[in-house]
Amino acid sequence: MPKERDQEQIAYQLLSSQFKLTPAEARIAYGIARGERLGVVAERSGIALTTAKTHLHAVFNKTGTHRQAELAVLLARMSEAFR
Repeated sequence: MPKERDQEQIAYQLLSSQFKLTPAEARIAYGIARGERLGVVAERSGIALTTAKTHLHAVFNKTGTHRQAELAVLLARMSEAFR
């Protein structure tokens, strides 16, 4: 799984630099992009669901999106551009 972990770190860095996301916001955005429910992302990150919601709203503001599906589409398009 080291390769998967490396890919996650690269994704976090790209999200952070592209949208000025904090590390916590990048983890939330990455999880949403992978199709994970916010509760699952929060649990995996070791944060409360309310905290995850706060981070998600910050991600929406920084990416110009308003819904999780919209965010996922934006990040999928971004992912395609890097392939």
